[in-house]
Amino acid sequence: MIEDFDRLYRINFPTVYRMCLRKFEDAEFAMEVTQEAFTRAYIHRYTLRDEKKFLSWVLRIAYNFGYEKSRLNRLRFNALPADIRTGQGLFSTPHDGRSAEKVDFVRRFMRSLRKPEQQLLLMKYDAHMTYEAISRELGVHPSTVKRRISRLKAKLTEAYQKEMSGKQ
Repeated sequence: MIEDFDRLYRINFPTVYRMCLRKFEDAEFAMEVTQEAFTRAYIHRYTLRDEKKFLSWVLRIAYNFGYEKSRLNRLRFNALPADIRTGQGLFSTPHDGRSAEKVDFVRRFMRSLRKPEQQLLLMKYDAHMTYEAISRELGVHPSTVKRRISRLKAKLTEAYQKEMSGKQ
């Protein structure tokens, strides 16, 4: 039985987070998986008899949870229609050359993103889902969805401005 969970948490959190970051290559996802692993470990803390095995136990919890969540996210993404997954449904036919250029840029930008990032933007802007609906679908808090989308929009804007300044 674990006597001092708080101490074990403080000691082992950085190690578990680094493992998650290495495995999943996404800082927000790694943080989410790490927090969930420690939450699950805390809930089931009375099942672990040897405190010396805590780190390997919580690492296994994080590993299993992270891969299961990744698998579910992939299944949800793959269930989207093909035109949405590829970004073909993002815009209607452009009316002028400038619009066509923007559409082309956004499509290239979408292809440069990782699958979870593509999924998030497509759910919001192509499927017109609310933050709450996306959060239910992905199993994260609505504020997390808003923050991720906001960061992706800023990344898109910065990349577009950089490309436009390079063409002048």
